Amino acid sequence: MTAGNSPVAQAPDELAERTRSWNAYWSSGALHSCVGSFGGNYAGEVRAFWRALAAGLPVGARLLDVATGNGALPALFIEDVPEARALQVDAVDLANVQPAWLASAPEGVRARTRFHPGVRAEQLPFADASFDVAVSQFGLEYTDTARSVAELRRVLRPGGTLALVLHASQSLIVRQAREELRHLAWMLDEVPLFDTGARLCEALALAATPEGIRRLEADPAAAALRSDYNALMAQAGARAERSPCPDVIVDAQEAITRALMASRAAGSARVGQQQVAAMAAQLGESRLRLRELVACALDRPALEALLAPSGAMVDPAVELRFDNGELMAWGLVARLPG
Repeated sequence: MTAGNSPVAQAPDELAERTRSWNAYWSSGALHSCVGSFGGNYAGEVRAFWRALAAGLPVGARLLDVATGNGALPALFIEDVPEARALQVDAVDLANVQPAWLASAPEGVRARTRFHPGVRAEQLPFADASFDVAVSQFGLEYTDTARSVAELRRVLRPGGTLALVLHASQSLIVRQAREELRHLAWMLDEVPLFDTGARLCEALALAATPEGIRRLEADPAAAALRSDYNALMAQAGARAERSPCPDVIVDAQEAITRALMASRAAGSARVGQQQVAAMAAQLGESRLRLRELVACALDRPALEALLAPSGAMVDPAVELRFDNGELMAWGLVARLPG
């Protein structure tokens, strides 16, 4: 995203589609949006970025997390800020988030941690000057940033801090997203991979009985269908071998194979076809999120322009990297005038 091209307010149907997609993602239980990179919560340089901020929080500080997802940042701050310092956390998200981990937190932490689902960053339900610090990781750039930054400026107290981790347009995450989008276009639009798999479920359902097997062996159309399917799976396998991030292809192959086996075991085409349809729908949701990610990632000019209207004193942006040295994200800290 280049300077001046921050996302604009979405039409109601687009907003509803986006909300449904993220509702589905967070309902899976994922703590954050980079589960392929971090098995638990965030680690490495990005964790160090947040830990440095946590170290400076005063007793009784109020913290706002925008686009919280399943609360990865609140979980980090709760872990890094001693309970005696009584950190208060409010976390908002457009999606219907209800983080499961909070139920096992100490009673005092639960009392001071509040999640607010269905809230847009552009319309925060808090009074002026309510918070000492506001944070967001891979969230603010998805919003109408002119409006959301103004809202953060409003709810932060004079002298308050705004800290952001933002998608960088040349990061490993964004490059992999572009590659996955190419894979998804191939599987969902360019070849009949899922349609062929669904049709083959009918043949596999017949193969559940000796009579059905005899019918299949005498049916040239069934043999042609299997040949088409095998050819498509071979193409998918070759594509995966050439790709630096083949997971989405491998996952699709495995899902279709499980669906075929399910149809054979149940003697029902419908059983497998429902699984194939569910996988195709899941990939469609993933494509929506990946397209948004790529579109909202910031280059340096856009990053520098992001907080300019706020009047905040912005520290030089830092490049946060994975352990292998690849760029992960921008880290940005700004402080409002006292």
